[in-house]
Amino acid sequence: MGEFSFEVQGDLDTAVLVQGADGNANFDKVTVRATVESDATEQQFAQFVAETERRCPVSQLFVRSGLEFVNEWTQAPLA
Repeated sequence: MGEFSFEVQGDLDTAVLVQGADGNANFDKVTVRATVESDATEQQFAQFVAETERRCPVSQLFVRSGLEFVNEWTQAPLA
């Protein structure tokens, strides 16, 4: 494995957070985009992603919270 990079985006109702409006202050959707440099096979990389999501307490918190959670992993050539 080489370098990892992550981009995380959270969507929420800013009127609740900033203006104090009534509503839900929780995230509606969280998107994680990860890029990993690797020379793994497609099958090995898929297993790596599945195990990482299964073991990650943050991913599991999002998955179990009921919000829309998008977890996108891309394999890049090992530099």
